[in-house]
Order: sequence, then C-alpha cells, then structure tokens
Amino acid sequence: MNENRFAALRALLDCLMNESRSAELTQSLGSVSGPLPAILENILRRDDLPSLPENARLLLSMIPELYRMCASEQMGQHPQLNTLQKAGEYAHLQFVNLQYECICLMCLDKDFCLTECRMSGTGGLRDVRFYPRRLFQEAVSHGARAVILCHNHPSDWAFFSEDDISSTRELINLFSQANLPLLDHLLVAGGRVNSMRSRAFIPDAEWMRCGSGMPPLAQWRRDVRTLSQEHFINTTLNR
Repeated sequence: MNENRFAALRALLDCLMNESRSAELTQSLGSVSGPLPAILENILRRDDLPSLPENARLLLSMIPELYRMCASEQMGQHPQLNTLQKAGEYAHLQFVNLQYECICLMCLDKDFCLTECRMSGTGGLRDVRFYPRRLFQEAVSHGARAVILCHNHPSDWAFFSEDDISSTRELINLFSQANLPLLDHLLVAGGRVNSMRSRAFIPDAEWMRCGSGMPPLAQWRRDVRTLSQEHFINTTLNR
C-alpha cells in the first residue's frame, strides 16, 4: 500500500476506533495493494485481521459502493472504451463489492462507445459457468460491433483458469461466424485487472479470426502491443 493510501486509511480508521486498534489494523494491511475501495473490501472479507466494531464495519462496507457510483457517473452512461486502460477501469467498477463470481458482457459500437453492459452469469465464490452461445446471442441481439468479456475472482486469485481460456476460445469461434470482434477477456481480482490477450494465452492469429481487419480489433491489437502486461497491472486502478 503506498504512503497516501496508508495515511488515508489510518485517518479513516482513527475516526472509527481507538488509535491502538487502528494502528494494528493498518499495519496488518501494509502489504495489500490496489485502490482504497479494494483494500476496504479486503478488510471486510478477511478473518485474520483485528476485529472491527460494528459501526466501523457498517461504514467501511458503504464506501466501496459509493466509490463505484461516483466513478460510474464520472465515466458517463456510454463511455468510450477504446483502450485497455479505459476498459480495465470500467470493468473494475462492475465488480466492486461483489462477493461471488460473475460474467460481464460489454457491447460496444463501431467507435468503441459502450452501448450495453450486462451481467450474464453468476456463480459462487470460486467459479462461474460460462455459456458461450448465450453470450454470443446476447451480443448479437444488442447489435454489438465489438465486445469485451470480463469476470471477477472474489478470492483475489489473479490468474485465468484453463476453463476461462477454453471458453474464450469457443466464444471466439462463435463470434468469427458473425465477423464480430471479441477484443479481450479481462479478469478483475484483488483490485487489479488482467488481460487475457496481453498475457498471450490465446495466439494472436486466433483472436484476429473474429473480425479480422475490422478497425476495433486492429486498434485494440496495436494498443495491447504497446502496453505491456506489467505496466497495465501497475497503472490500472492502482494510482
């Protein structure tokens, strides 16, 4: 946790409990990374931290949702998600305070502006079922010109599973039939965002099959090539 977040969190906790308990709790979170709302979610989920007074727990639980609402309003109803950075920031907002895995389908127009954002499946703490045909049908029915898929790991496990990768490949095959670009599959975990495309779990040529030559896919491809995964993780939602 950087010094600014550390100081802000300590000041907040000092208002909610005595200074010794506040110091103990803040110190135990010294290695937690991510934006302040993600750190607060971490506090509320973990059992190995000093106990919180009930009034403090109630207040802390409200802050991530307030953050989500304010950030969403600032981005607008139809934000332009034409870079990995912007898409990652918007994807993160969809999963703030969610304690179970969920799949989110973001439909874009030809200018990368969001036209529809749908939660298309829910699961448990550690898994969610992908239904590629259902996702394909939803994207087509909403007239998407490009699509970004994302899901979360409430457990903070920041890695794509083999099922995630195989389901994405199946979805690419379906989208290629409609020449509809699947730009990326993003994973939100621990206050950070992972890009399946930039991690190269799926060959670039396979991504390009769905919407080959279409401007959205070509531009996204260029963006990923100039933005390394390490840079993406360290800058997205971690400022």
